[in-house]
Amino acid sequence: MNAFRQAINGAFEYNKILPHQYKIVEGGIKSRMMYEMYLLQGNGKEPKPSE
Repeated sequence: MNAFRQAINGAFEYNKILPHQYKIVEGGIKSRMMYEMYLLQGNGKEPKPSE
């Protein structure tokens, strides 16, 4: 799943979204990986992961 993560990072870089503006969270189960992406708010609060 590293290639998937690199593709996400590349897309954010291409669209000029800076690394401090987003967070990628890994999760899921071994047979079905899952990534969640959050745009971080200016107030420093992070959204809670979906369930």
